[in-house]
Amino acid sequence: VMPLLIHPDFIPNSRTADFYLINVLGMPVESAITIANMIFSGLFDRFPELRVCFMHGGGVAPYLFGRWDKGWRVRPEAQVNIARQPSDYLQNIYCDTLTHSPQTLSYLVEVMGHMNVVIGTDLPFDVEDPDPRGHIRKVPSLTEEQIDAVAALFSEYAALATNPELEAALAGLALDLRNPQILSEFGVQIAQPAIAP
Repeated sequence: VMPLLIHPDFIPNSRTADFYLINVLGMPVESAITIANMIFSGLFDRFPELRVCFMHGGGVAPYLFGRWDKGWRVRPEAQVNIARQPSDYLQNIYCDTLTHSPQTLSYLVEVMGHMNVVIGTDLPFDVEDPDPRGHIRKVPSLTEEQIDAVAALFSEYAALATNPELEAALAGLALDLRNPQILSEFGVQIAQPAIAP
């Protein structure tokens, strides 16, 4: 299994320049665009062992899977690279619990399955969840078994994150995901800006 953790970046856009929309709307939308491109490009067919975790509850993507499936069924351009409907690739995708809403988190677990949801905090930023375990306990639809499973993944991560030997080993494996050569290894192509003569 090849894990990858993706956190969206601030993408400058005049439509999200005010009201901190670049974060509270822009980042969730960017996550959905990335998930859609990964699925529709056929990335998970080429790398079936790839597991990708998205922050902020997967952004707006979990609420669009039905629309993506419909688009795939009726539009040939959506079928170019994949022979299965987009929601068939959900086993490759993980999302964190950082939704700031028990109702939203309940829906996320229903769509993704509790084994594909991990605790997220967004520490140390101002939109953090200071009590992620308390957050998942506020979701009435979750059973104790599901809560324990999500919390166990957090405990394992916390233990790894405080292991200096592991931290040192992983530091040497960091990839610059803005590097087109590295991205091309994963089948991702980025249009390069034209350079003026």
